[in-house]
Amino acid sequence: MNKKLTAFCFLLFIFFSLGATTPVYATDIAALTFSVTDDTKLLSSGNYCLDDNITLKDVLNITGNVTLDLNGNTLNLNKYYICVQAGATLNICDNKSNGCITGGAGFINDERVTFAGAIVVNGILNLHSGNITGNSAMYGGAILVATNAVFNMYGGTITGNTADEMGGAIYLHKQSSVNISGGSISGNHATRGGAIYTGSNCKINISEGSISENTATFAGAIYINNTSSCTFSNGKIEKNSAQNSGGAFYIREGSSLTLTGGSIQDNTADNCGSAVYADNACSLEISGCTISSNTANLDGGTFFISDNSSINIVNGQISGNYGSAIILTDSSTGHISRGTISENTADNGGGIYICKNSSFEISGGGIGINTAKNGGGIFVSGLCSLTVSDGCIESNSADFGGGIYIGDAGTLTIKGGTINQNYAIYEGGGIKALESATVTITGGDIGGNRSDYSGGGIYLCNKASLLMSEGYITANHAHYEGGGVTLSPGSLVSITGGCIAENTSDVYGAGMFNNNASLKLEGNAKICNNTIKETANNIFLCKNSFVTITNKLTLTDGLSIGISYIPTEESTSTLVVTEDYTLTDEDIKAIALDNTNTKLLLSDSGLFAPIEAATDSDVTNSGSPTVLIILLIMAVVTIITLSTALIIVIQKNKPRIPQI
Repeated sequence: MNKKLTAFCFLLFIFFSLGATTPVYATDIAALTFSVTDDTKLLSSGNYCLDDNITLKDVLNITGNVTLDLNGNTLNLNKYYICVQAGATLNICDNKSNGCITGGAGFINDERVTFAGAIVVNGILNLHSGNITGNSAMYGGAILVATNAVFNMYGGTITGNTADEMGGAIYLHKQSSVNISGGSISGNHATRGGAIYTGSNCKINISEGSISENTATFAGAIYINNTSSCTFSNGKIEKNSAQNSGGAFYIREGSSLTLTGGSIQDNTADNCGSAVYADNACSLEISGCTISSNTANLDGGTFFISDNSSINIVNGQISGNYGSAIILTDSSTGHISRGTISENTADNGGGIYICKNSSFEISGGGIGINTAKNGGGIFVSGLCSLTVSDGCIESNSADFGGGIYIGDAGTLTIKGGTINQNYAIYEGGGIKALESATVTITGGDIGGNRSDYSGGGIYLCNKASLLMSEGYITANHAHYEGGGVTLSPGSLVSITGGCIAENTSDVYGAGMFNNNASLKLEGNAKICNNTIKETANNIFLCKNSFVTITNKLTLTDGLSIGISYIPTEESTSTLVVTEDYTLTDEDIKAIALDNTNTKLLLSDSGLFAPIEAATDSDVTNSGSPTVLIILLIMAVVTIITLSTALIIVIQKNKPRIPQI
């Protein structure tokens, strides 16, 4: 039985030249009807409208500029496909709401591989409306865009298609491109790229529309491969899922992804990268996109950046995700200059997790209100680095390291910015640094952080290092010890400048709690005005702890260094020592014991010890060994003289035994 295929020509002019990008609607076209049979295998230039459902009996070839209006009818491909030849253009539209192209099973090449469930594009395909659904292939469940071909999607839907391997909806071959400015791609499935998969050197541009509820093992939505690129400037990518990695995007092998607008939300990955998984020297730039409510496993990351890849955030918002906002691993790099990373949750590094020789730099933007067990804001693992030159790390919380957690051999460099109002249940409200980690502070402000136990501002574990030349550690609080800084046994601290002031604790060491650490001071180091219940308590020295002065102290605005300790019977009272340096009167004036008017006296061993009720005349100004020896000899002579005189007096006053 024959069915009619209605051809249309334009009222005013013929349009849709090769590469045309203006949307087409059937209402723009005047009718000129002619009939063909079901055996039609070729459509040359013309404008066609289905007036009934059609079932193909062979491949339908498009050889010219063709506009096809589905007109609410079904084009059943009957396991065949539509082929847009090189140099040809096919425009698909639907004058009504339920027209569709379905039933395609693609073509089989010499290797018995099935491509393009519904449409093979060697020229240009423009989809304006209508639905491409229920097609299947091994590569490109609905559409295959061949080498140097173009697919433009202005509207319509591509839904419910499947690919056994790659590209549930669309498969891009080499050097091809897809431009999406409307419509939706949803409910498609593949092993790689539930919605779209690219071959080498392909381009994807998404400026509007939605890609949703697609599924795959890798890349629930879009798989970008082999130095291809994708730009997402508007629209929605949501509710896609990956059984392994890349809930929304999976990019690899030198490919790039640029996010300038739109939203990526509610995507999931059972393993890593609920929004984006990137590896093998890929690059990702975010300059204005909202990424929210995506979920990966506990340490899977919203953005998983690995294997020498990079992420650069110049604006945008990454918020409310589960499993770290950003994970950097395997020598990858990251940078944020604007934008926010907030309200994310993970086991380690609620905001950012840096591991395996990777690095991250913060020169602006905000990292706040993130939560984790370790490193509420940022977790830095061994042999990795974090540099903060501006921006803020604020209001994050964790069991350990509310703002930042530095693992073994990790490094943190603070040049500017603020680390404020972070909270730890146990240690390191602002920062916790583990063994062999290094914290270098040359500027910035660590303030208003708190810990329910120790190290309101900073907590240093055994063998961790703190080098401070500028900057402020102020107004932090610890419920027990180390309101400003806690130093564990074996930690190494050198302070040559900066200020540790106005910190508080409830029990010990409002400014600094030194538990047998190496603490070296010189220059403009200032540790003062720290209090416990309004009582001065600056550097608290545990038993056998002391302060080492390595060079001249600069006295500014009165007292620079305050020291507290608890005398015991075993205590040697050695509080301050020198290292290849002879202190001056100015150095001595810069140091005092908290809560008394006492000063520190230079002893014959070259150590400083507290002397109760010492006066200004008690303080030596040279520390000369010769003077000390003379004083010692004079003291010994005096003692011997007094002892001899006492013996004589005793002998004279000895009672006589009465004679019988």
